[in-house]
Amino acid sequence: MKGKLVGIILLVALTASVLTGCDDKPMTIEEAEDFYQQNETDIQSVIHYLKSLGYDSAGIFFGEGIYEGTNELTYHNKNDFSIKRNPLKDESIYEAAERLNKNGCHDIYYDIGTNRIEFVLGGALEVSWGIALSLDGKNLPEVAYMTTCVPMQEAGWFYYVSDYNKWRIQQKSGTQ
Repeated sequence: MKGKLVGIILLVALTASVLTGCDDKPMTIEEAEDFYQQNETDIQSVIHYLKSLGYDSAGIFFGEGIYEGTNELTYHNKNDFSIKRNPLKDESIYEAAERLNKNGCHDIYYDIGTNRIEFVLGGALEVSWGIALSLDGKNLPEVAYMTTCVPMQEAGWFYYVSDYNKWRIQQKSGTQ
């Protein structure tokens, strides 16, 4: 009986990951480069928009919780510690974000404090991956639990992998 229960749980987990589109391994640097090249116009439009808002951090999120099926803009200022959510009303940016989402982008983060504009392109459990732009062009972008950071052909852009468990082990052993 115990073996059947374990088998059913594994089958449900596998089915859930297939239905939700969870990837089982990070994309390659070549796939990340291809994503950037194929979506460069939309990426640059979104970057320009997020920078123009004048916030310390902002993001565009797709299908998250009560925002299911909508693109939402969140922002946060140094003087305003509450997170505000407003519908993304700029139609051209909405369309650009929608195309990015259809092409594999899950979320977009802009944050001055961590020197990044990040396009999350996949994830499974505690691992995620994507591309990130260094805002200052000098230092690496800071992505939470980043364990891999590889420069891309486009100046200032990096392919990254964030793996919480691998990062945690590196922190305990003092290696990075």
